[in-house]
Formats: sequence, structure tokens, C-alpha cells
Amino acid sequence: MLIGMVVMNSGCRTIFVNNPEKKAQKAQEKDEKQFQKNYKAIQKAHLKHQDKETRKRMKKNLKTAKKSKKKKKSDWDCR
Repeated sequence: MLIGMVVMNSGCRTIFVNNPEKKAQKAQEKDEKQFQKNYKAIQKAHLKHQDKETRKRMKKNLKTAKKSKKKKKSDWDCR
């Protein structure tokens, strides 16, 4: 019984140990999220500073870019 308790206690400790890799990954994800948030705010401010015609053109170009991105041509060609 004593041996079983030792094995159980050591097994649980390894699960809850602070993992530096996980910490680094979480910090990187947090930084990436903050960067994306700031980038979107900058884009929004840039769009707001443009005149009406330029805004329309920018929105239209963005829509066409998204459509062309979705319509990806396959790499396979008929020969």
C-alpha cells in the first residue's frame, strides 16, 4: 500500500508542474492577439481618414480579394 501511494503522489505532481513551453506559447498567443487588435484599429483609422470615393474603392477591392482567395484553382491540370 505504501508503494502504491508513492507512485500515485509522484504521478500527480508531474501533471501540475509549470511547463515553460506552455507559458511561452501562451505569452506568444497573447502578443499575437494584441498585435491583431492594434492592427485592426490602425486599419479602421486609416479607412476613416480617406474620402468617400476612396473608401468605396477600398471596400470593393477588399471584397474582390476575398472572393479570389476563396476561388482557389486546383493544382491538377488536365493533359
